[in-house]
Amino acid sequence: MSFSEFKIVQWITEEVEEFARYWRSLPVTNAIPRQSDFDPAAIRRLLPGIAIYEYRNENEFVCRLMGTGLVDNFGQDITDQNILDMWGDADRDVASIMLRKMLEKPCGVIARTVGHTASGATIRSVSVGFPLRDKDDVANRLMFQTNNIEYSGSRIAREDKVERIEVEQQVLLSLL
Repeated sequence: MSFSEFKIVQWITEEVEEFARYWRSLPVTNAIPRQSDFDPAAIRRLLPGIAIYEYRNENEFVCRLMGTGLVDNFGQDITDQNILDMWGDADRDVASIMLRKMLEKPCGVIARTVGHTASGATIRSVSVGFPLRDKDDVANRLMFQTNNIEYSGSRIAREDKVERIEVEQQVLLSLL
């Protein structure tokens, strides 16, 4: 698995670049900032697309916060639920490994994702994520910003919820 250097990444969207540069500006301990150093007011326009996940064990990444834009697009709020449950059986282990790698390496990721709804519609988006430390200085949080959301057709999100997510393309971002 190869890593791209932060300074030469093709950011895909303006929002992805803005979020990545803001994350990069936070004070760090061993390459990872603390969640408490994150100031929502600094990137107010990106907040609807922010999600924070907490690592519990290799089978559980709990959604601690889900921005209103994500809730609207998913058709549901998955706060306090295991994000890995959104991955299909074949991809769940791969997703868990990738999310853990972000904390262990540490590294970031930029990805093109596809959400599949109950009716079979698709929602394509771009996500960028980075690790964070909790109040006890443990690297067990991941913060993502998702944007550039496109639907295949029209839908009423609350009636046609996203049931499964997959990654079409991803690039790991070296933080060192």
